[in-house]
Amino acid sequence: MYTHKKRILFLLIHGMLVGPWCWNFLSKKLSEKSYNVVALALKGHGEEREEFASRLGTFGISDYVDDLKRKIDVIKKQYPKHQIILVGHSMGGLLTQILISKDPKAYHAGILITPAAPAGILSFEPSILRSFSPHFFKWNFWNKTILFSRKKAVYALLDGLDEEVQERFLANMQEESGRAAAEIGFWFVKALLHPFNKNACVTKVDYEKVIHPLLFIGAEHDRITPERIVRKNAGKYQNARYVKLSDKPHFILEEKLLFEMIMLFASLNNQTLK
Repeated sequence: MYTHKKRILFLLIHGMLVGPWCWNFLSKKLSEKSYNVVALALKGHGEEREEFASRLGTFGISDYVDDLKRKIDVIKKQYPKHQIILVGHSMGGLLTQILISKDPKAYHAGILITPAAPAGILSFEPSILRSFSPHFFKWNFWNKTILFSRKKAVYALLDGLDEEVQERFLANMQEESGRAAAEIGFWFVKALLHPFNKNACVTKVDYEKVIHPLLFIGAEHDRITPERIVRKNAGKYQNARYVKLSDKPHFILEEKLLFEMIMLFASLNNQTLK
């Protein structure tokens, strides 16, 4: 039996179009197993949502990373002896990789669930372009918020899930930053405009700094972060495991099998996570 649960803190980082509510199922399951769990809100996605509504479209990846770092620093003071496992979904998976690479000593492991890819991995597949149309084809979308239509959300994120899960997602779907989406999808623009500035690509990850145990989870029918891209992302790290969920779309946070995978990952790394 895994005996160090009370010294492990899971920090959950959500992705685009959602808020901390998307972790309700997994957070409850982890708590029932005596783990400590905190679901973080990205800047402009939590209780302060109305305060930042007029500026949300201009928030970039660095804004999210800096805000998460501040929140995590506060949480660490509340759990001073705990080891942190970062768990990120979609854009939150990219943010998780950036956070770990920027401050490797602060974290002990990472779980990346259908994560967006860092700079250097091209992600221009037809299903991605269809998912983000018409937003990516409108001038100045990088300074505006984006919101998927019901039809687009089902196609990109939810296709094949139980109707109850789909309706819960659609009822709670939130606007997202166009700038953050542009920085993920068009990272190469900054690289071309600033070829000698290694910090120009805000979605770049220093893979060599990340020696932590990592679990990457892809979904066979994911249309917005296709399984092939998630697998390629996992291959960039020296200590990463990759698992694919068959017949599943992008939003898999309410899947029992996902929870079981996380439990197995914690168990397999119990010596590392003491």
